[in-house]
Amino acid sequence: MWCSRIVCGACPATTPVIDPITTTATTATISWTATGGTSTKLYITTDSNDFNHNCAGTNFCVFKGNAPASPYTVTGLTPGVKYYVKVLNSYVQGQQSCNTEATADFTTSCTLIAPPSLSMKVGDPSQAFVVNLNPNNTGLTVGFVATPSGIIDFSTNQGNAGNGYQTNISAVAAGPTTITSFVTNPSCQAQTSVNITNNNAGAWWQVKDADLSANGDINSSVPDGQYFDLDGSGGYPGVPTYSSASNLTNTNVSLNSKWLAQSTTVGSKNYDYQFFANQVPTDTVTTTIPNGNVDGSFFESGGTLSYGYYWYKYTGSGTNLSIDTPVNLTGTDRKVILLVEGTGLTIKGNINLTDGREFFGAFVNGAIDVDPLVTSLEGIYLADSTFSTGAGNTKLTVRGSVATYGGTFLQRDLATGAGNTGPAELFEYAPDQILMFPTRLGARKISWKEIAP
Repeated sequence: MWCSRIVCGACPATTPVIDPITTTATTATISWTATGGTSTKLYITTDSNDFNHNCAGTNFCVFKGNAPASPYTVTGLTPGVKYYVKVLNSYVQGQQSCNTEATADFTTSCTLIAPPSLSMKVGDPSQAFVVNLNPNNTGLTVGFVATPSGIIDFSTNQGNAGNGYQTNISAVAAGPTTITSFVTNPSCQAQTSVNITNNNAGAWWQVKDADLSANGDINSSVPDGQYFDLDGSGGYPGVPTYSSASNLTNTNVSLNSKWLAQSTTVGSKNYDYQFFANQVPTDTVTTTIPNGNVDGSFFESGGTLSYGYYWYKYTGSGTNLSIDTPVNLTGTDRKVILLVEGTGLTIKGNINLTDGREFFGAFVNGAIDVDPLVTSLEGIYLADSTFSTGAGNTKLTVRGSVATYGGTFLQRDLATGAGNTGPAELFEYAPDQILMFPTRLGARKISWKEIAP
């Protein structure tokens, strides 16, 4: 209280009483009681200095002047901002004037809108988690915390306004957890129930831009949201054709074309090892592989160019030919043909080519067994018996063609690590390998025609 006379008594203007202030995100309702005065003024500001000087000459006040009737609701406030309130009760009568005042403060509330729940599987791609502040306030930061921890990871534990208050979530372990999205000042929060499950998809395989023909079944445990036959660079997948049964459907066989055919494939001729061996011209210069173990570098240089190809042959008696290290033909422009007679072939290293420049073809009288550590094969592979990918937990990519007369055994399983969200084996069509296939190994036809003398 203050007064303007040298001798003053009690100020008739009583000290105002400000009731608890109720707020929303953009409004505040202020009630007060002030008696005995001749006038009452109200000041509402976001600056404490401004507040102390009764909003004199500043731009922080949202209201200043004669107080309206109590209660008064001020609108157009900013969410999550602290405001200062002063009620000034003044008495002026003759030479006597005095004031009493009361102060208070409040912070506008905020409302966070978050998804009520979400579900993910371990190993799924991370997904955006967005909450909205209503109304939006670019000056605030939303935090994120998960309880219990260890189920999910956040890319960041804070989200700023822009494209929503966002973080990215990765599922790292199975179990339930709760995401609490929060603003510290003002205090508001929202909770999201999260359930993370293991990815129970079985091991599966995939082809790209590739036709597939089986005189039996075609089965692949394609997870939801994935497709068995991917489009190639031309914008189309291949056509899977089976004779008996398939678990593929038009929802997972391919994205757009949905091509899937049941048909029996019957040929009058077996294009097996013996067929191709018989096609080799008798004057072909062939390099003999002397023993059952050979390094991949053996095929990278040497040999004799014959009919545009380097020809290699191994003849065994039950013991597989083993290529013990990678075959890297990239940049060599070599076209290699490998004939394995009387036994099978074991591949223990990657076989890599430059697309459109090198060729590799393995024609095997027995089985082709791929080591579990091999991750990449390129070329054309024919086995009179079986083609086995090897029981491992790394992905095998074959860019080329595989043909067998005893079946294909897909043994990879990515269940460890990221899980089976991706295919354990991927077979991709390689048109360059088809175009570079040696014409000398193709079927030759002779047309007989009687010519008049």
